[in-house]
Amino acid sequence: MALFKKLFVLCLLSVLFLAFTNCFDGFQQKSFDLSSFAIPEDINEPIISEEPIDEPPPRPIIEEEPIIDYNILEFNQIKTDYNNYYVYKGHVYLKENKLAEASAVDFYVLKDGEYGSDSQLVFYQDQIINNADRNTFAIIKDDISEDQSHVFCKSQILSDADPNTFDFDPQNNFYRDQDHVFIGCDIVSNDPENFKRLGNDYSIDSRGVYYNFKAIEGADIRSFEQVKDSQFYRDNENIYIFGEKINNLDLGSFYHLQGLFFKDNQKIFYKDKPIYNADYYSFEMLNEYVAKDKNRIYIHERKITVGNISSFTCESKNKCEDSKSWYHIDEYKSVITLKPRN
Repeated sequence: MALFKKLFVLCLLSVLFLAFTNCFDGFQQKSFDLSSFAIPEDINEPIISEEPIDEPPPRPIIEEEPIIDYNILEFNQIKTDYNNYYVYKGHVYLKENKLAEASAVDFYVLKDGEYGSDSQLVFYQDQIINNADRNTFAIIKDDISEDQSHVFCKSQILSDADPNTFDFDPQNNFYRDQDHVFIGCDIVSNDPENFKRLGNDYSIDSRGVYYNFKAIEGADIRSFEQVKDSQFYRDNENIYIFGEKINNLDLGSFYHLQGLFFKDNQKIFYKDKPIYNADYYSFEMLNEYVAKDKNRIYIHERKITVGNISSFTCESKNKCEDSKSWYHIDEYKSVITLKPRN
């Protein structure tokens, strides 16, 4: 029985060996031709295509502003964009505002950045300057420009200006033609031959004296002048501050102290009014807007309290002291104790 089992096992092993040998002999290695697998040329491109997002126009690189003569129609290329004009998707923009009528193909930026032009139109900022002649258009200064037939203020015709005689006076900082004086877009005088600016917002011509270009009633043209080193003006009859007459003073004894302080033979004044209860004989200036008398300290017209009036002095406009403390005087007419001495 044991012998039978051994023979059976040997026969089974033989059969398995023969089967395995036949299978191995029938196996043949295969070679693969990789050239048949073509790699797409756009392998680095994204597989998924998305619709472009309508983003705000990108800001162009800002370059240094070139020097250009105001009196010659000469343009800067829009790529310089020192004035916020730029082209995006075939349209011209000024900042976020689209210039619908402007041609992006030939749009240029004029000197100063407030003006632009294409081959047909001239623009002030994002407004068309109607009736402007593209070929003779030139900037005079700031918001004022001209062509052969008109003078323009911003985008509008300055109808009262004569283009043949209109000019800028750099010494006095105003515009004029043969009949008018202009400050910006406004006529301020009809006497260009005699008009002049006096400073501190005063001006004069042969017909009157003006403050902020409004006539000062009763001011004497021939004697009107500035009080030396002050904002006060005078003529033979009156003293003026900020275009207003100062009443209730003795003109003959008028004496400017400092800043907006002055006195006559009886009273101390600040601007156009007497300082109530100021001691006339002990009143003294410490700087152009701080003063004192034996009873009080004054910052402009305001009375303040300090530790010791008699020892109160100022070494500058803002730094003062007395025997008890150091003080800071600020621009809003108040006093701040910085540090007590003890």
